Amino acid sequence: MSEKAAKKKAPAKKSSAKTAKPKKTKAKAEKQPSTEEPKVSQKPVLGPSPRPMVEARHRRSMRERAAKGYSSGELESVGLGFLEARKHHVPIDIRRRTTLDENVQKLKGWYKVPESKAAKPAATEKAAAKTPAKRSKKSA
Repeated sequence: MSEKAAKKKAPAKKSSAKTAKPKKTKAKAEKQPSTEEPKVSQKPVLGPSPRPMVEARHRRSMRERAAKGYSSGELESVGLGFLEARKHHVPIDIRRRTTLDENVQKLKGWYKVPESKAAKPAATEKAAAKTPAKRSKKSA
């Protein structure tokens, strides 16, 4: 074989084509195993809500049976709003008017009311605290 045949020419590069420059990347620091405990989500995970009960008339006596949902009075006494109850898939019966203590106790055991954050002072109170009171000028 001849030397020319052994050396193959690469095709000529087009001058109009852009040449790709290799990107410079920083070496990633190796992750060391953390000794800290894994973070627990702040939002409590609630299981299925307890079944509401209602007293129903049966012949000449009252019987307790499963209800279709909680009344609005029961939800309010726990501190659970209508929309929040829907979000947590709590059954609601808007036709019920009674508030049974047993249902309220079940809901309180299941749903822990989140602690409210410390109230922040209003913006007007902050501005009033920073600026001194104005003095009125009396004309003589």
